[in-house]
Amino acid sequence: MDTSEIIHSIVDKMDRHTTLIIFGDHGMTNNGDHGGSSELELRTILFAHQKTPFPMHHHHDTMEDAFFDMDQTIKILDVPAIVS
Repeated sequence: MDTSEIIHSIVDKMDRHTTLIIFGDHGMTNNGDHGGSSELELRTILFAHQKTPFPMHHHHDTMEDAFFDMDQTIKILDVPAIVS
């Protein structure tokens, strides 16, 4: 089972009050370095899904706008506070 299938399986079992949050602990450079302070090492994935709309969903015209806003404001050091 690949990662996409696992995520779909979890989402199928979620109720409407559950939020699934998936994130990486660090980014990586093109040559595999990580743990430094370069832009690529500080960026990571943050995926959140729930079956009811997120409260801020109406603040953006498109999902592209929402992703751009998050990409510009959320950094890896913010993830523990978000998840808490």
